[in-house]
Amino acid sequence: MDKPVGFKPALVERLLRSAWKRLAETEDADGSDDSADDDDAALADGLKVKIQPDTLPVAAEFLRLFVLQALERAQEEAMIDGSPEVEPRHVEQILALLLLDF
Repeated sequence: MDKPVGFKPALVERLLRSAWKRLAETEDADGSDDSADDDDAALADGLKVKIQPDTLPVAAEFLRLFVLQALERAQEEAMIDGSPEVEPRHVEQILALLLLDF
């Protein structure tokens, strides 16, 4: 039986930590500490944030489902347009509603 395809939890962890690092760099560059609360400060410093082991597989599954849903909706949009291929404009057309649904 084939192994299900998806995102590896280690990749998800690296993506999250990279995003938190960029958030910290952006906040440092802005210098706007007046509106930052403790939760934002903790997220901004990716080294301080602890990710529970159970969280990574769940986040990986969420990303897998999000991507599959985006592909399916973009494919449907391409079929409606009569296009033989999914193009970036098809993804753009479904993106707003997809983000609201997730």
